[in-house]
Amino acid sequence: MKKLLVYVCIVFLGISGFCQPCKADDADVDKTNIKENSPVLLGDPFILLDNGTYYAYGTHERTLGYFDIAVHSDGYSTETIHSINLSSKDQAISFGIPGVKINLSGYLKGYAIEKIRGLLNKVGQRNALVNMGNSSVLAMGNHPYGEGWKVAFGNSVDLCNAENDIWLFNECLTTSGNDSEGRKHIIDPFTGQLIKGNRLVAVITDNGEEGEILSTALFAIGVKKQDILRKTFSPRWIQFLPTEKVIYGYESSDALN
Repeated sequence: MKKLLVYVCIVFLGISGFCQPCKADDADVDKTNIKENSPVLLGDPFILLDNGTYYAYGTHERTLGYFDIAVHSDGYSTETIHSINLSSKDQAISFGIPGVKINLSGYLKGYAIEKIRGLLNKVGQRNALVNMGNSSVLAMGNHPYGEGWKVAFGNSVDLCNAENDIWLFNECLTTSGNDSEGRKHIIDPFTGQLIKGNRLVAVITDNGEEGEILSTALFAIGVKKQDILRKTFSPRWIQFLPTEKVIYGYESSDALN
């Protein structure tokens, strides 16, 4: 249990340190900005290679471009992500053009939750509820007094009510969006602008990593096109709040400047 607590602390330090776009000298992932096509060796969690594919990078196509880890790059366009060069053999990364920045803030909590799940399974703990700021929740096994886990989603008083209580059965609940009118932090890759407005989208998935990516992409793609991503990711449940607000607005200024 001591090892688990230490790991959780490391996870939160990693999230707090890398949730913003990487800047010069802040992390190895940005050293490639110094010289184009100069590979830099990277370690977990930045280089997550699964069968030769960088997981967060690979989901760009699965989300039709609505989840883009390069969206904070200088001079960003929807083609910027294709300048990221990855080597599964060398566990290295390089950028083909200057100014590329990688932002994993829409992914790291899901990564951390899955690492914690693995640790809990390793020590034989089958029943647990792991909560990361209410936006990423992992439910394993059962509550001490019943089957599954009853949880709620959303932090805003305007958006939360008893009707938002749901049950999780070895699943993850992930929420993305703006919990207040003043909060704007997700960029639509196709407009380059921050999405504004007090609204959330929540999903239930088997895997926390997919939940983070899917909820972020859904927030950008909107209610009317949600079925496209639903077919690709097959979540058990998707909910937009408030349900009556389906038209998305954008910040008037360019979020990338």
